[in-house]
Amino acid sequence: MHTLILTLVVALGMAAPTWADAEASVAVQAPTVTVFPERPVQGHLFRVRVSPAAGEPLRAVRGEAGGEALHFTADEAGVFEGFGPVPIETEGSLQMRLVAVRVDGRE
Repeated sequence: MHTLILTLVVALGMAAPTWADAEASVAVQAPTVTVFPERPVQGHLFRVRVSPAAGEPLRAVRGEAGGEALHFTADEAGVFEGFGPVPIETEGSLQMRLVAVRVDGRE
């Protein structure tokens, strides 16, 4: 099992995320992260979608944004979605940390 860790700043918009393999310390084929709306607003919720890279299914995704835990559920295609808050006191940017756990081999 490999754990992929992503830290990005949602500049009440998006930054270009970079994933790193925590075990091998090498670049890996990254899942796609999408935030809706693209520019979240203070005091509102935003949705985060994590889509696996081709041939790299995910077992789980967890994360944190604005000091709050993000909880993800997967659909039948293996795409994970969760919701997060933009705290009222947030100005300019919001740091979000995601951890994606890949499936390594067949189950």
